[in-house]
Amino acid sequence: MTDFSILKHSAICLLSLTVTWQPSIAAETLKIVKSYDENNTEHQVEAVIEFKVLDEKNRLKEGLNKKDIELKSNGELVDDFILIKPDEKKPDPSNIIILLDVTGSMNQLDRNNQIRGLAAIAAIRSFIKDIDQKEYPSKISLVPFAEDGKNCGGGYVPPPVNDGALSKFYSPEAPELQKELSDLENRFKSKNKKPCGSTNIRQPLGTAIRYLNENYSKKEAGSQEPSRLGIILVSDGFDSVLSQNKSELNDLEKLIKDSPEITIHTLGYGYSQGSKYDEIDPEVLEKLAQASEGIYLFSANSTEISQALEIFLVSLLGEYEIRYQPTSIKQYEKETVKITVGELSAEENFRINNIPSLPFITRMLILGGTLIFCTIFGLLPFIGWRWYIEQKSTPANE
Repeated sequence: MTDFSILKHSAICLLSLTVTWQPSIAAETLKIVKSYDENNTEHQVEAVIEFKVLDEKNRLKEGLNKKDIELKSNGELVDDFILIKPDEKKPDPSNIIILLDVTGSMNQLDRNNQIRGLAAIAAIRSFIKDIDQKEYPSKISLVPFAEDGKNCGGGYVPPPVNDGALSKFYSPEAPELQKELSDLENRFKSKNKKPCGSTNIRQPLGTAIRYLNENYSKKEAGSQEPSRLGIILVSDGFDSVLSQNKSELNDLEKLIKDSPEITIHTLGYGYSQGSKYDEIDPEVLEKLAQASEGIYLFSANSTEISQALEIFLVSLLGEYEIRYQPTSIKQYEKETVKITVGELSAEENFRINNIPSLPFITRMLILGGTLIFCTIFGLLPFIGWRWYIEQKSTPANE
């Protein structure tokens, strides 16, 4: 082999490695989720900052301690603050839509020789049970999806995803949710009407995003904050339109980016990341997740699916909380807070809406003093004046 042929062969190998999909690597990020103030149990105004530190794959970085964090309030360093870790606080209410692929390929075996559909349902059931045991204030909507295929015959194909299906949110312990899981299990166990059809990610995902935007993205009456919104997409399929038509993918990414209150996690499910990996399109699934700062993961069996779902849940609901007394406690005064963790930093402005409330005893003393003052300088002079008038108007005895 000549030097030129060796060089040519090396160039071809390099080109093939270049065009092969590789997971994209993003930088670590620090994100302030919420900032507000409230009166604490000691009747002091307390600023509350909820934030996340995400790694390169948008996973929550756990294990941060107070010494890892620098806090500034209106430019002044704050040393006296309380750090509450994700596992020490109850998460906010959340509405989670699980979009489950029930196409024909989900009848195939996974790496553990389990039917993919049944393994995915078992993992989702475990995921829901975990939420219930942790008493998270979450509601879940389980929505199967598939598109009718040419060779489907009399197999099971769910109707196109619509608002009616998406609106069925249930608490984790609800019997309706367990029935939906059992019904899907029976579909995969059926001899004659097994799940069928092809993969269309665009329709269910786009419909779910629009539904959440229209119904849950704004504050509900009587609530301080809207619930956390999440979509978990589980698929072993290949959406040929998204993979081959970049404009369709760009449109869906734009819809996701225009919906910042919704976090989308995608889970590719297949045999392995080797020879069978081309049954899904990891690049598309990762782009969809990253458009919402979500996570893309690949799983090959029910155990890995369960682990992935747990990662998704922690990323959606887990966050750190800082509590401190702001440098300015004047009502409606602007508060500028800056958090630094290593080389990462985030800054946010918010207004102080509360004023310090007085302890109960102090309020009672003020009330008592006010009553005494009104009695001495209001009621007693009035009684004296009335007595004087009555005496003056009474005829003298002859």
